[in-house]
Amino acid sequence: MLLRLARVKDSLRELLQRVQMPGLNPDCYSAWRVDAAVQALNADFHQVPGGATQPASSI
Repeated sequence: MLLRLARVKDSLRELLQRVQMPGLNPDCYSAWRVDAAVQALNADFHQVPGGATQPASSI
């Protein structure tokens, strides 16, 4: 499962940085705009043989 958050408020961003959940690195919640989060999500996916998509990394 791949998680991306957008428009995360400062208080939540600080909390996520403090708890340092395994698999939830700051790149997952660093997007300030929805379109930036979607672009980052699209960059995380790549084509594999047969035309299927799969995440490049996941939580």
